[in-house]
Amino acid sequence: MTAAPHRHYFDQLAPTWNHRVTEEARAAVRALVQGLNLGRGDRVLDLGSGTGIAVAPLRDAVAPTGLVVALDVSGEMIRQARRDCG
Repeated sequence: MTAAPHRHYFDQLAPTWNHRVTEEARAAVRALVQGLNLGRGDRVLDLGSGTGIAVAPLRDAVAPTGLVVALDVSGEMIRQARRDCG
C-alpha cells in the first residue's frame, strides 16, 4: 500500500483545514494536552499532526527546554503547520 493517495487528498485540504476546526475542538485539544501532565523539558512526538492544531499547546506545555516533533504524511499539512505555529 502506498501513501500517495492519502498524501494527495490531505495536500488538497491543507489550505482550508483550519477553517473546519471549531473552537470546541481546539478547547478539547488543549484539555487533552493538559491531561498529559507534560512538563518542562519533555519531548513529544505528534504523529499525524496535520496542520498542527496540537503543536502550540504541546510546545507551551514543554517550554522552554522541551521539544515537539510534528510529522504528517502530507507535506502541505506540515507547511501549513509551520506557517501557523512558527
